[in-house]
Order: sequence, then structure tokens, then C-alpha cells
Amino acid sequence: MNFANERNDKIKKDWHAALAVAFDLGLPGLFDAVRRPRPEQTVGSALHASHHAGWQADTDQMNAPRNNMAPPHRGGAPVGYVAELGPVEAGAVLYLRLWCDGPDAQMQVWQDFATALGPQTGRKALKSFETLCDLCARHGRRPLMRHHVSCKCLGADESCFANFIGYASEGEREDALLIAMNIVRPDIAPALVGVAQDFGLALRRMAIRANGPTTKHKTLH
Repeated sequence: MNFANERNDKIKKDWHAALAVAFDLGLPGLFDAVRRPRPEQTVGSALHASHHAGWQADTDQMNAPRNNMAPPHRGGAPVGYVAELGPVEAGAVLYLRLWCDGPDAQMQVWQDFATALGPQTGRKALKSFETLCDLCARHGRRPLMRHHVSCKCLGADESCFANFIGYASEGEREDALLIAMNIVRPDIAPALVGVAQDFGLALRRMAIRANGPTTKHKTLH
């Protein structure tokens, strides 16, 4: 019973950390989307959770002594914290985690896009993101590894994905293409960059709307 209570307390602590990250990054819709804990589950795609049996990436792994850590999969190894990313890059990581959490979580992603961008623009953003995940799953060089949505750590694959979306959203096509060729086959990379740019720009608009001051237009006459 004590073990169960300790585990529940740890889950609750990790979840609160994820909420703080989403809120501080100016993504209120994502804050609402992740505030309800959901059980961990394996999704039938090539986007795998790095914390599944055999490749655990614990939320406290960054603070654990190196000699006590089991060697994780290189794609799931923690390389930083989500809170250290900008809003576009952090949004990309958190939405990737949420999308891989199952149909209910995917519906939350849609609701978030629709609320922040409007139904029409939100549907386009969702389509770009869905295509992006599908291309990674069907044409990836290997399965992408992700951490749980509430995990504070940033995995190696997640860091790569975040930088890829960041470069694409800034119009840095050559840099984005170089990263894309490490994620998928070279012939698929240009298409991946295209949908990544659309998705990244949507995240950038969401962050601007969440953080930018409202401008009031003066009446000239």
C-alpha cells in the first residue's frame, strides 16, 4: 500500500511539472489538454514511448547518479529539459507526446488547435501534424523514441524533432532538410520539411496569440 501511495504521489508530482511547463510556455490550450492524467499505453504506430519496458526514461533520470543508471536507448536518453526549449520547440515535443497517447489524446490536440486557431486553420494545422507523424512512422530510419507527456526530461529524439520543427518554422529550409534526412529516407525528407513548416508556423501563431499584447486600433476620423 505504501508503495502504491508513493507511486501515485510521484505521478501527481510529474503531472504538475508538465502543467507548469505548458502554462509557462504560453500554451494555455495545451495546459488544458494535459491537465487530466491518463494511463500509459502503447499506440500501434512506429512512434514508441522511450519509457516502455526495456527502455525506461524516468522523470528523475536526469538527477540520478550516472553509475546507477541503466543504459537507455540512444533515442530516449535524456539530453535536457522541456522547460529549456522555446514555445515552438516545446509545443512540438509536447504535442508529439500527446498525439502518441491514443485517440482520446488526439482529440485533445484537435480541440486545442481549433480553439487557438479557429476551426478552419486548426484543421489545416492538424492535417499537417498528422501527415508529419505518418511520414515519420512509415518512412522513418528507425522508430522515434518519446517520453511520457508529463516527463520533464527531453529525450535525444525529441530534441532532434524539436530543432527540426524550429528550423522549419523559421524558414531555414536547408538546416531543416539536413535534420529531416536523419529522421526519414532522403527522398521523403523534402515532403517532411513542407508539413513541418506548416505545423511549426501554426505553433508560432499560437504562441504569439497567447503571449502577445492585444493591439487596439484608434479611430482616425
